[in-house]
Amino acid sequence: MNMTCTCLSISFLEEDLPDVLQEVIYETKWYDLGLALRLPSPVLDEIKTTNHHIVSDCRRDMISRWLKCGSRIRPSWRALCHALRSPMVGNIAMANRIARMHQILS
Repeated sequence: MNMTCTCLSISFLEEDLPDVLQEVIYETKWYDLGLALRLPSPVLDEIKTTNHHIVSDCRRDMISRWLKCGSRIRPSWRALCHALRSPMVGNIAMANRIARMHQILS
């Protein structure tokens, strides 16, 4: 089992986020994804208020904060896949796609 983590950076947000999280965009589950990534609820509530409930802006801000280590989970492709597979998000197809793209073993 490959236990190495491919760490993400803020450049991930700018380059890959629109494609990688396309399904989450349409499901409007940015808040649930934030919870699965262990961002605190008050932070997510602040994101929602600051971005006037605009889903695309909220999602981008949430990922940006996660990438800047605003969570108890170190940003990695593996962590993102795990969060997408969580029952609260349930985006297994996207998680599997990311895992294949980045050769992540479950």
